[in-house]
Amino acid sequence: MPNPRERLEILKALLQNIPHDISESDLKSVADDAHGFVGSDLGALISKSLMEFDSDSSKTVATDLRKCLLLIKPSAMREIMIQVS
Repeated sequence: MPNPRERLEILKALLQNIPHDISESDLKSVADDAHGFVGSDLGALISKSLMEFDSDSSKTVATDLRKCLLLIKPSAMREIMIQVS
């Protein structure tokens, strides 16, 4: 499972050829908040933000990614079960 720094690098690579207005600090914040996300989840995050929230602009923005963080379930967390007694 990638750590926040690795998730940031993955996001940068995925956004390399996509027009966006996401600052370095916003991208780092998204990477920090994407606990449990693997590379394919981060790809899905970007794809979903492009499909769902890109209607008013030709560029992806940080708020689009933040909205999608709530919609995408992280792969690394799907197997974890919490037992409450």
